[in-house]
Amino acid sequence: MTNPASQAMGGQSRQTGWLRAATAAMALGTCAVILLLRRVPPAPVFSPALGRATYWQSYETSYFASLRSYEEQVGRILAEGNTPVVVFGDSTFRGTSAAGQDVWTRILERWLRESDPRIRVVNYAQNAGDLMGPFLYHHLRRIYPQAYYVMQWHFSSEVGVRHPFHFWLTSEIALRDGDTNPAVRISYPISPVKTEAERSAFALAATNIASNYLDVGNWVRYLWLGQVYCDSDRMVKLRPLREVADTEVPILRFIPPDEKTEAYLANLFSAHVEAQERYVKRPFADLAAYFATIYPAEVRSHLILVTLDYNPHFAPWSDPEKIRVWRANWEKIRSEMPRMADLQWISLTGADGGLSPDDFSDLGHLTVRGQAKLASAVTDNLTAAGGWFPHAHPENR
Repeated sequence: MTNPASQAMGGQSRQTGWLRAATAAMALGTCAVILLLRRVPPAPVFSPALGRATYWQSYETSYFASLRSYEEQVGRILAEGNTPVVVFGDSTFRGTSAAGQDVWTRILERWLRESDPRIRVVNYAQNAGDLMGPFLYHHLRRIYPQAYYVMQWHFSSEVGVRHPFHFWLTSEIALRDGDTNPAVRISYPISPVKTEAERSAFALAATNIASNYLDVGNWVRYLWLGQVYCDSDRMVKLRPLREVADTEVPILRFIPPDEKTEAYLANLFSAHVEAQERYVKRPFADLAAYFATIYPAEVRSHLILVTLDYNPHFAPWSDPEKIRVWRANWEKIRSEMPRMADLQWISLTGADGGLSPDDFSDLGHLTVRGQAKLASAVTDNLTAAGGWFPHAHPENR
């Protein structure tokens, strides 16, 4: 006669066995899915057709290219035997207000290739991307020290400030690099993670590192989802991102805004001047120490910083003292640049007549003419005596 207790124990044993088998199968399945996901190529981040970072990256499209997308574009250029010049910055450096061959980095590439046909300019600038630039620069430089890098720097922003749009990328860089990345080491003690958006970005970045989920999702959004639009029959349709053309409208001259906008932008200009003044009034030893920490000597040989002024149309011309301070600030920072030893720096300002209102489409974005001036200044620096590339005489400059 079978013992009921023995039957119960046997049933529990079988249930435990099935549970263990199911758990093992689930674990193996998860591992298999992760391995498959990791074979998915990185989603597009840079478009040769656009000449800059894919502008559809945004919360609206839920398209956030992973760190691997940035890495592999540069690696591909090097593998082809070419020389990458990688650009970081905000919407001004991205080339807002120009399109196609008028984007300043497209002009820069054309002119530099007269010096060396192997040069390829990769424009990774994005909206508010000047705050992200140091993170990405140090990460890519560690992997590709032979590449060259051009970075925008503002008086009014430091590496300790981060824009919510870029939490996903700065979080992934922080997890991958840790304190070996100077931007990570300096930024988070100054501006610690506080918001739910930042904490979530770290969790998603960790998942992305493990599984490449972000690239899979981006391919879906890139190929089948994308921009909502209305056709000629007023029917709402969805245009895949891969079919979205560059929608920037080239702007040829500055059109002054109405009084309300004028007053708002003038206030922004004043805030910029105040931040600029606070920064350059610090003892030079402090300023030099900051740059020595964020850009140590061993990382400077392939780096150039570029500082751009705002539109001089919004300068306080009615206030001679403010105008004097504005011009003096720029002169001071330019005079101090050579004292920073091998940290190369380019400065473009309206204070000395280098940039005029017609070089701007608004407070800070450059018109087609302004972008050509930016390209010319950078080209002159890179091909000057002691520059990165041989001297060239680009046509039609």
